Amino acid sequence: MNNPSQPKPIPVFRADRLGTFKQFLNLIWLLRLVLKVAPAPALLWAFTSLIRSLVLPINLWITKYLVDAVVDMVRSSGSLNPVFTYLTFLLAGLFIQRLVGWIDPWLSGKFQQAAGRELTRLVIVKAPRLSLEQFEHTGYYDELTRAMSQTEQKGPDILDQVMSVVRNLSSLIGYGAVLWVIHPFILMGVVGLTGVSIWIAMKGGQDVWSVLSRQTFKRRLADYYGAIMVDRNTAKEARLYDLKQYLIDRWTKLYWDSRNELRREAIRVDLKQFGTYGIAILASIGALYYIAVSPSVDASPGLYTIFFQAVSGILDPMYLIVLALRQLGESSGYASDLRHFLDLPEYSAPSADPTKNTRPFPKPLRHGIVAKNVTYTYPGSETPALHNLNLEIKAGEKVAIVGENGSGKTTFVRLLLGLYRPDSGAILADGIDYRDIEPHLLYHSYSAVMQSYVRYHLSLAENIALSQIQTEEQKRAVHRAAVQVGADITDSLSQGYDTLIGPEMGGIDLSGGQWQRVALARAFFRNSEVLVLDEPTAALDPMAELAIFERFRELATGRTALMIAHRLGIARLADRILVFRGGTVIEEGTHDQLLREGGEYAEMFESQARWYR
Repeated sequence: MNNPSQPKPIPVFRADRLGTFKQFLNLIWLLRLVLKVAPAPALLWAFTSLIRSLVLPINLWITKYLVDAVVDMVRSSGSLNPVFTYLTFLLAGLFIQRLVGWIDPWLSGKFQQAAGRELTRLVIVKAPRLSLEQFEHTGYYDELTRAMSQTEQKGPDILDQVMSVVRNLSSLIGYGAVLWVIHPFILMGVVGLTGVSIWIAMKGGQDVWSVLSRQTFKRRLADYYGAIMVDRNTAKEARLYDLKQYLIDRWTKLYWDSRNELRREAIRVDLKQFGTYGIAILASIGALYYIAVSPSVDASPGLYTIFFQAVSGILDPMYLIVLALRQLGESSGYASDLRHFLDLPEYSAPSADPTKNTRPFPKPLRHGIVAKNVTYTYPGSETPALHNLNLEIKAGEKVAIVGENGSGKTTFVRLLLGLYRPDSGAILADGIDYRDIEPHLLYHSYSAVMQSYVRYHLSLAENIALSQIQTEEQKRAVHRAAVQVGADITDSLSQGYDTLIGPEMGGIDLSGGQWQRVALARAFFRNSEVLVLDEPTAALDPMAELAIFERFRELATGRTALMIAHRLGIARLADRILVFRGGTVIEEGTHDQLLREGGEYAEMFESQARWYR
C-alpha cells in the first residue's frame, strides 16, 4: 500500500542516456531481431555484399598482374596470352560487380519491407499490454514516438549499414595490403587515422540520437500545433478565434529551436570527422610524394600502378565506413529506445491468492459487486482519487452515481471495469476478488459507453459489432441493437449497415446524437452482465433523451446497470443513487429519500431545477 503522504511514483520511462557500450549491445540485439524476421533475403543480401566486397581487391591485384604482363610483353616481345588471360579475369570481375549491384537493391527492398513491418507490429502489439496508468503520462508518448517513428527505416537500415562496413572494410583491407607491400609505415598511419575516425563517427552518431531523444516532446508539441490548423475537429475553432498566426509562430519557433540544436550537434561531429579526413588526404599526398621520389622503394610497374590507385582510392572506403558507423551510432540510440519500450512491464493483476487458479466472472451475477476499503491514487499525485471507498451494487440493480467534478466517479468506473487496479482494498463480484478473475473475462463481462466514446471511421455494422466481434448471426444482432437505441438510420444510408461512416475515411458524417446512439448500440450489442453508462445521452436532444430513458429499464432488464449522471433528472430512474465527494460515498438512497434528507444531493438537484422554472 502506498503512503498517502507521499506521491505515488510515476511509471519509469527512459530519459537518460545510456553508455556507449550498452548502446552497442542494444545495436547487436536489434540486428539479431531483424535477422530473425526475414533470414532468407538477409542472408542472400549479406552474401552478395560479401561478393561485392571481395571483387574490388581481387580486381586491384589482377590490374597489377595485367600491367606487369603488358610491360613484359613490350620490353621482351613476350606472348599476348597472359595479357588476354588477366584481361578476361578483370572483365569477369567487373561483370560480377555490376551484376551484384543490380541484385542488391531488390534483396534489400525485400528485407527492409519485412523487417519494417515486423518492428511496427511488435510496437503495436506491445502497447495494449501496458498498464493504462502509463497512458496518463507524457513520458509514455515520448517513448512511443521514438519507438514508432522510424520502425520502417532505422531497424531495416541497420543491416544495410553493417553491410556497408563489411563491403568497404574488405576494400580497405585490399588497399591496405598494397600499402603494406610498398611500405608498412604508410599502412600503420592509415590504420591509426581510420581508428580515430571510427570512434568519432560511432560516438557522434550516438550524440546526434541523444539530441533527437531530448527533443521528442518539443517535436510532438510542434506536430500538435500544426495539427490544430489541419484537423477537422479543431480547424473550426482555430478559424473562429483567428489562431492561424499564433499557431504558425509557435510551430515555427519549436521547429527551428529543435532544428538549430540538432544542426549545432551535427556540425560539431562533422568538424571532427572532416578534421581526420583532411589529415588523411594530406597523408595520402605525402605518401605519393615519398614513393615517387624515394630511391629506396623498388617495385614493378604494376605494383606502382595499384599503389597509386590504393593511395587515392583508400579514402573512399574509409569515408563510407565512417559514414556507416555514424549511422550505426544513431541506430544504436534507436535500438536502445525500442528495446526499452518493448521491455516495459506489462499489465498483470496480482492474484489475491497466488495458490489458486484464475476464475471466470460469475455468470449470471447473483449477489452483486462490492468495493471494500478501496483506495486509489494517480501516479505522481499526492491526493487519493478514491479513499477507503465502500459500496455495494446488487445484482440486477440500476444505480446512479452523482457528484461534483473530481469527486472520483470516473476513477471508480475505471477500477470497476478492471482498467486500473486499487492501491489497497478490493473489488469483489459475488465474493470473488477481481484479482482472481482472468482479465479478459473481466473485460468481457462489461459493456460501457464512455463520455468520450470512440467514433470508429468504419462501416455502421462494424461500429456496432466491435464490442463482440465473434457473435454468430451478426447482422441480425446488429440490427436488433441499433433498433433498441434508435440507431437504425439505414434508410438514409446508400449501402445500409455496410455504409462507411466518418468523413476522414471518405464516409458520410453523422450528427453528434447519431454518433452517440451508435455508441449506445455498441454497448447493448454485447451480451454482458453489467452495463456502465457515463453520461450516455449528453449529445442527445431532450426529446431523444426522454425516449432513450423511457426504454432504459426495458433495455437493461436482466442486467446490472451503473450510470454516471451530471443531469440529476436521469438519476431519478435509478433504483438507488450514490453521492460521491472526495473519493468516497457520502450519501445513498432513492431520489425521494435523498430529497427528504436535504443533504448534498438535494442541494444539487435544487440548483439544477432552478434553470427549468
